Amino acid sequence: MAQILASRLRGANTVTDRGLRVGQLIDMVVDEATGKILTLVVRPTVKGPLGDLPKDEYGNVLIPYGCVVAIRDYVVVNEHMLVLQQAKAAEKSPPTVPELPI
Repeated sequence: MAQILASRLRGANTVTDRGLRVGQLIDMVVDEATGKILTLVVRPTVKGPLGDLPKDEYGNVLIPYGCVVAIRDYVVVNEHMLVLQQAKAAEKSPPTVPELPI
């Protein structure tokens, strides 16, 4: 398996396996005990069908590392797995109810 320095990945474009641009990789969350990458932190470039993914307090998209298909010039993630992540995030967040005027 080829090795890539994490510093080289910063700023890498992140795309789905179907070619949809997700954003730019800005950081990674790593398990301190094992050293495994847990989550990619991606600055979204466009509002699109993947806009419902979990986000951090700065609006960056949080993509589980298990969704990553390949890393080379781009970080490629599985779009189907991202859609599943959106569904999970939607289940966890309570539905918003619009306030009625009084």
